[in-house]
Amino acid sequence: MDKQIDLNSFIERVNIVIGFADGDLSEDFKNGVEFAVDMMKSHPQADPKIRKGIWKETGEYWSEGCGMGESYGCYYACNLCGYIMRYKTPFCSNCGADMRGEQDE
Repeated sequence: MDKQIDLNSFIERVNIVIGFADGDLSEDFKNGVEFAVDMMKSHPQADPKIRKGIWKETGEYWSEGCGMGESYGCYYACNLCGYIMRYKTPFCSNCGADMRGEQDE
């Protein structure tokens, strides 16, 4: 999962850096930084609470190869978002839920 940051703290640090280098930065660079900061402010913020989920068997099966070396197994679905995987993984690739251990009540 991506590292969570405090947006306001990040923006404050960006502004400090721009303030120190004020005379050395081009207007295009400053405009680019301002645009990036505005984009980050308008983007929905992630919920820092990590959700716990479990993989559930879907009842559907997959297979590869034929004869010797054949692989097969069942599909698993995240109980929180419904994302389907061939294998159980520690985190859901779609919603980021922690799939280790028990799910949240």
